[in-house]
Amino acid sequence: MLKKAKIILIVILALVVVSIAGIGYALFGRSKLPEFGFIEVERTNLVQEVSVTGKIKPREAVSLSFEKSGRVDKIHIETGEAVNKGSILASLDSGELRAQESQAMASLDNEKANLAELKQGAKPEEIALLETKVANAQIVLSDAQENLSNVEDKAATDLDNLYNEAEGILNEVYVDADDALNKQIDDFFTNDNTASPKLTFSVTDSAAKIDAELKRKIAGDALNSLKSTVNSISTYYSSLDEALTKAEGYLTTIKEFLSRLNDALNAAAGLSQTTILTYKGYLTTARTNINDGLSAVSDHIGDIAAQISTNQNNISTARAGLNTASNNLKVAEDELALELAGSTQEQIQAQEAKVKVALANLENIRAQLEKMSLRSPILGVVNLAGVKEGEYVAAGELVVSVISESDFQIECLIPEVDIAKVKTGDIAELTLDAYNDDVIFRAVVSSVDPKETIIEGVATYKTILQFTQKDSRIRSGMTANIDILTAQRTGVIVVPQRAVLTKNGQKIVRVITDLDQEPFWQEVQVQTGLRGSDGNIEIVSGLSAGDKVITFIE
Repeated sequence: MLKKAKIILIVILALVVVSIAGIGYALFGRSKLPEFGFIEVERTNLVQEVSVTGKIKPREAVSLSFEKSGRVDKIHIETGEAVNKGSILASLDSGELRAQESQAMASLDNEKANLAELKQGAKPEEIALLETKVANAQIVLSDAQENLSNVEDKAATDLDNLYNEAEGILNEVYVDADDALNKQIDDFFTNDNTASPKLTFSVTDSAAKIDAELKRKIAGDALNSLKSTVNSISTYYSSLDEALTKAEGYLTTIKEFLSRLNDALNAAAGLSQTTILTYKGYLTTARTNINDGLSAVSDHIGDIAAQISTNQNNISTARAGLNTASNNLKVAEDELALELAGSTQEQIQAQEAKVKVALANLENIRAQLEKMSLRSPILGVVNLAGVKEGEYVAAGELVVSVISESDFQIECLIPEVDIAKVKTGDIAELTLDAYNDDVIFRAVVSSVDPKETIIEGVATYKTILQFTQKDSRIRSGMTANIDILTAQRTGVIVVPQRAVLTKNGQKIVRVITDLDQEPFWQEVQVQTGLRGSDGNIEIVSGLSAGDKVITFIE
């Protein structure tokens, strides 16, 4: 037994010696490995969140104002007072409308008297009056025809002027874009206008370097396309519309390139501070050129669309006036014909219709009298806007607001880069600045505004979240720090996002194969999935648990 134990001990010692020799060779028998970092791939859970700041607002909140200007006759409530739905809050002086009401009542009585006379038979003075009415209606119709012609001429002229300006804008935009790419950032690249432009300085962020060089080629193509578009435009409206739309797209492409170039410059290595500041000045000028050009093109597209809409509205209004004048003339002619024909059943019916019109006018005035009083549309608490009895208020001026007493929601603006991740029904957790971070409230996304809201030149989208439970600690106006859970994966392979590179249009990672070989890693093509909020990214295919993936090499 002892002999056998000695043999086993000798074998173990021999293996240790061989291992030490192998390690010594790996450490000293070959050239020193470069410094690098790596992670061992494992399956884990991945969460994607969108973090934003929002404001607590009442679920129901109304700002009330009068539809007409006037002097405040009576304030019926005080700030902080609870009111029921339908309660009168304030009222305007309605003396003028009361007078109109009296006039409308008199007009109704007059039409009723005319109806009674009509039933008694036509009079010569009535015939003369109707003949004058026909003549006046003919004059109004002629004026309406002339007005329509003038409106159509002006609409055509205004639109021509805008389209005449478009060519000059496009030429100026191209000059500025050419200056941005071929002058301001010329020192940033070698082989600028080739298929393989290269940065003239080192960059610590390899992804930013690759993107900047790739997008320089794309931006150059966009500039060439912009030049071709500008050179080929004609005076046709459709050609100018197409040119403006294309120019907007080309400038957007250049803008994206300059943004990525800025990332690369921020990660520049080996440049003096003076050079960096100089480069930043060039880049700022280039970005200003493109942003100004993009704004000019976008604004002009909007101006044309607005002018077309204005033209359509003006022409529609003029045509409606013409139709009204034509109808009024026909009515006057019909009335005269009926009067000349004597008191017929049709005439009596026409006058009965006038009685109805007079009655409708009276009811309209009474409806306006009702609008002289502001009533609360909801149950809640009021807040006066500083208006006092006897003061003059303009139409649309805020007089009083009413907010619901206990129901609140969260309103936030989500940037364009994150909005595609968010959908209704997403769960969110939030904290309020008024309380400690360990006080967690929960909410759910209830709506996302389809139209953008521009904040400092950035497109954002208003998103509403509803609290899942009522809580007496919640107050209107509080600031909320929101984390919206937009997606999650369980038991998936993940790596740091910086470990995934783009090469020849493919996503790759570098997997360690054998430290005794040169190179000691190999590139593996992968398919990526969900991007996590923690900086990791899901690998759908290409890697297995246990693989060692390089995160950086120096």
